[in-house]
Amino acid sequence: MKIRKVRICVIYVFVFVLMAGFIFRLMRLQITQGSSYRAQSDKTTVQSTELVAPRGEIMDRYGRVLATNSVGYSLTLQKSAWPSDTQNANILKITELLSQDGEGWEDSLPIGHQTPWDFSGSDSQIGTLRQFVEQNLDGLPSSSKTKRNSKQDATYKTDEKASAADIMKRLIKRYKITGNYTNEQIRTLVGVRYQMEQQDFSYTSTYTFAKNLSLDSVNRISENGENIPGILVTQQYTRSYTSDSFAPFIVGNVGPIFSEEYNNKEDPSKSLKNQGYSMDDVIGRGGVESTMEKYLRGTNGSQSVLINKNKEIVGTEVEAAAQPGNNVVLTVDRDLQQAVQDELPVVIQQVRTAAGGSSQIGANANAGSAVVLNIRTGEVLAMASYPSYTRTQYTQSYSSLASNPAHPLLNRAIQGVYRPGSTYKPVTAIAGLMNGVITPTETVMTSSYWTKYGAHFYDDTPPSAKNVIQAISASSNYFFYTVADRLYTGGLLSKLEGTAKELGLGQKTGIELPGELSGEISGPTDTKNKGETWYPADAAQSGIGQLNNLYTPLQLAQYAGAIANGGTYYKAHIVKKVTSYDNTQTVLNDTAQVSSDSTKLSNSAIGIVKQGMLSVTEASEGTADSVFQGFPVTVAGKTGTAQTNNKQNYNGVFISFAPYDNPEIAVAVVIENGHNGYQTAPVARSAYNYYFANNQQWTTDALPNVSSPLPTASNSLIP
Repeated sequence: MKIRKVRICVIYVFVFVLMAGFIFRLMRLQITQGSSYRAQSDKTTVQSTELVAPRGEIMDRYGRVLATNSVGYSLTLQKSAWPSDTQNANILKITELLSQDGEGWEDSLPIGHQTPWDFSGSDSQIGTLRQFVEQNLDGLPSSSKTKRNSKQDATYKTDEKASAADIMKRLIKRYKITGNYTNEQIRTLVGVRYQMEQQDFSYTSTYTFAKNLSLDSVNRISENGENIPGILVTQQYTRSYTSDSFAPFIVGNVGPIFSEEYNNKEDPSKSLKNQGYSMDDVIGRGGVESTMEKYLRGTNGSQSVLINKNKEIVGTEVEAAAQPGNNVVLTVDRDLQQAVQDELPVVIQQVRTAAGGSSQIGANANAGSAVVLNIRTGEVLAMASYPSYTRTQYTQSYSSLASNPAHPLLNRAIQGVYRPGSTYKPVTAIAGLMNGVITPTETVMTSSYWTKYGAHFYDDTPPSAKNVIQAISASSNYFFYTVADRLYTGGLLSKLEGTAKELGLGQKTGIELPGELSGEISGPTDTKNKGETWYPADAAQSGIGQLNNLYTPLQLAQYAGAIANGGTYYKAHIVKKVTSYDNTQTVLNDTAQVSSDSTKLSNSAIGIVKQGMLSVTEASEGTADSVFQGFPVTVAGKTGTAQTNNKQNYNGVFISFAPYDNPEIAVAVVIENGHNGYQTAPVARSAYNYYFANNQQWTTDALPNVSSPLPTASNSLIP
């Protein structure tokens, strides 16, 4: 009996505890968290929005960051919670709040902010606007075009010539901007509404109203934006660079996606929309930001935005986390790059000063390029092009840069093709030696003029009997006219073309940068391909690096490295590896490839040429002796004075490698209108100065300072 009573008591206690739990749970649902669960129960819409992934970083060969990300805030609009009937008023509320903190907002409308309305922005932006107006005339959607009468059709056909004021009138009507608005408010509304349509603001696509907002702005919007439905503040990543001017041609930049890229109707396979981009994304523009886009770009995530029946955002839930992009490690040495980049304009100015006002000997020097190459790996250690630009200029003044006659957007290292002038003579020497038209010890009696075939080709070196080493050292045109002509008359001129190709000239290197040109190897083959006539005397001009020879500075550096290596070169490249965002995994390794078989070129012929190039910098008759006199590292080089198409100016060209006995790096420099190759050589000397001063096996005390003065220019044409 007693046991039964105990059991009944236990049951009563259990029931009491259970009931107490239910009561507590009910109180929690209705009182403690009632408002929250009520809002959740009232929700009528779940809109998905993107979580933007950070781009991978770009670093130099030692892991020093060149491009990274800064964290900011974005203001986005959710269509499901954005009332269309009051959107103009809400837009002005948002822009007024942003203006209080000096913040801007997205607006690509290429029309100025002052009346009378006039066009601004790029031709591409104006073209996109005209196309938009053409497709959406007078506020009518595309589906309503069939309702137009003949008068409307007549107006439709004149859209291409419509003024900015006409277009504004149509857009004002389209966006139903009526009431007592100022011109500035009208321009703001049209700009934002136009941007919304450009970014396809819809129930499936959010709209980024403003980016990179400060925390103060976020707080102000949070405090004062209660009456503006549909706004959501999210974290976003903004691309930032350690230097505004550092290596823009190498690193590149990022920019917004244009509507014609996003929806490529001509080639849907190239449509960025079909590649998973959104209109809010940024994309690489130039440099490795562009070529390595597929590695740098991360994978965006997504989150659900919970919107109740009153169109209030009541919460967010992460659906898929964003995956950051991969890091790209370059072959570039940041400090060497900066040294070469800084030195190039200094030497250009020295050339101008030394010319004494004479345009024929360098007074017009105004541009150039320099490349430093690790000849054992093909790694580009530095690549400079001048004139250049800053990323701020690229973003804010692209049209001015694009129309500048100095072409600052041109990466001259890979997009500039130049006659090599006398720096090509080693090619002719190797071809001549390998094919027996000249021997290492044979001398040729030179003269001031080479007159075969009725030609009148000049040689300003003192007439004398010269062997091939002496001819390279003094840069005798006459000697190499003779060698090239012997190849031609012996039916061997194709061997000269073939030797140039074996040394990497006239073909793209495949470097991971946009816009590389291949250049041309001068000869009968090239002439025939262009439908032109080949003349016997053309062989002589080709043999000294004139006529149709056209090469990039990168090719010239690779060619110098091939000579240094005995005929073998490694493909030039600027990406060392690709790693995961946390640097724990290697995604892509450096895969340098040998592009030329050293057995195809004679080691003995190349050895003779290397002696000649050493003589250029060390012998008293050497054309660059004055530049490298007393330099503690033994440099082999070749100068060139290459006539330009106007036949009035000469480009200064210099190729080189060092140390002579155990080559490590090659340097090629071109200065447009720089006249003499020896005046160009100080850029190379500065590169060697930095490289060896910062290499532990070399002493630094004996190395000279960079930017030392040029030798005084003479009026003679020194090849």
